[in-house]
Amino acid sequence: MLPEIYCLMVAGGQLTPDLKEMLFHIALGMITEQTREFRLKEDGFEGVITTEFESTTLGGLSGTVFEAELDIGAKTVRMRYFVRPVRDAAILAKLMYVTFRITPRGLEFIREAPAN
Repeated sequence: MLPEIYCLMVAGGQLTPDLKEMLFHIALGMITEQTREFRLKEDGFEGVITTEFESTTLGGLSGTVFEAELDIGAKTVRMRYFVRPVRDAAILAKLMYVTFRITPRGLEFIREAPAN
C-alpha cells in the first residue's frame, strides 16, 4: 500500500499515479521545511503548491491541506488535497527509503529499495 493524497476537490483534469506520488512527496517536504509555497517546473508541466498548514477531517481521516495549480500541456488542473504525513510516511519508509529536500531549483528526492 503506497501513501496517498486525499483529494477534496479536483478541477480541469485527472492526475496520474506518478503525479499524485510526487505531490505527496512535495507535501511532506513542505511540512518538514515549514514552506508555504513550492514552485514546480518539470518536462510537460509546471505549477505551484501552497499550504497554510490548516488541518481537515474527512470521513474519519485527517491531515494537512494543500492546494495545487498545475499547467499540464494545454490544461490547467486545480486541486485541494490533504496528506496524513505521520501514518503515510511510516508506510512509505517500510516500502522504500526516500531522501528529499527542497532546494532553490526544486524538490530533489532519491528512491532506493530497502535492503533485505
